[in-house]
Amino acid sequence: MTALGWGVLGAARIARSDFLPAVAASPSARLAAVGARDLGRAAEMVEGHPGARAYGSYDEVLSDPAVDAIYVALPNSLHTEWTVRALEAGKHVLCEKPMARSSAEVQEIAAAAGPGRPVVMEGFMYRFHPQYDTPAFTALLAELGEITTAHAHFSVPLEIPDDFRLSAELGGGAFWDLGCYCVHALMWLLGDVTEARGTFTGHPDVAGSAWLRFASGATGTASWGFTGTFAERLLLVGTAGVLDLELPFLASGAGTIRLATEHGDRTWTPAAGNQFRTQVDHFSAVVRGDADLRIPLSETLRWVTVAENLR
Repeated sequence: MTALGWGVLGAARIARSDFLPAVAASPSARLAAVGARDLGRAAEMVEGHPGARAYGSYDEVLSDPAVDAIYVALPNSLHTEWTVRALEAGKHVLCEKPMARSSAEVQEIAAAAGPGRPVVMEGFMYRFHPQYDTPAFTALLAELGEITTAHAHFSVPLEIPDDFRLSAELGGGAFWDLGCYCVHALMWLLGDVTEARGTFTGHPDVAGSAWLRFASGATGTASWGFTGTFAERLLLVGTAGVLDLELPFLASGAGTIRLATEHGDRTWTPAAGNQFRTQVDHFSAVVRGDADLRIPLSETLRWVTVAENLR
């Protein structure tokens, strides 16, 4: 198997601390290049990756023939632009969420990708944690009966005044950083949304909440914010039970899952796993033609359309 050559755009923390180690650990991937505005930071990132090149611009990465796929780890405001430019350069693209912040931007990406290749996917890495990709989780969902309501919460305190995630110009805000996980997960599990309402505190928002009605008749709520303590939860209430996930999003370890039914309570602790590594392996398999894309553009369009209606 030939390892997929990755080019990274940007020197963001998530690229350095999560994506590059995942590439290094995967036999299906290798780092080919890193581009950053600061050439020194790019050079630091390629250390320990034999043959990888450091560039002081993003365009140089797109022009490198050793690069097969691009990982976009730039501020939100640049995601769509550089996803499109990478696709037009003939590269496969994995773009950090949110890949787009409007349905028009998703359509622009779809036009650049065209039918078939290259592969393009939004990087909601939580979908690749082993806790979801097991028969055990599918069985637990089945025991719930029909899901009638659900709640997702994600909060991470942010105390750095000049953090780019607080910049409206750079597409910041707690919704695009945290709330998007909540809405995405609820739509993945409950289906299409027919009605959506949202509230936001600040501009860009530092906290918010949403209420969703689904085509099935179920309802869902979400809350998120840069205020308060670190917390994440996903609660699913069905006609036959309640399922509570302790670490639905940043599950770097093994989070506990609790199921309560009329037959009693059960606790399941799935094996720990590196969801970034699993995401990289999945992307490589899709490029090889050995797997179907887990998060296609149609799914991105669905949740971004709902996000537009919330605001």
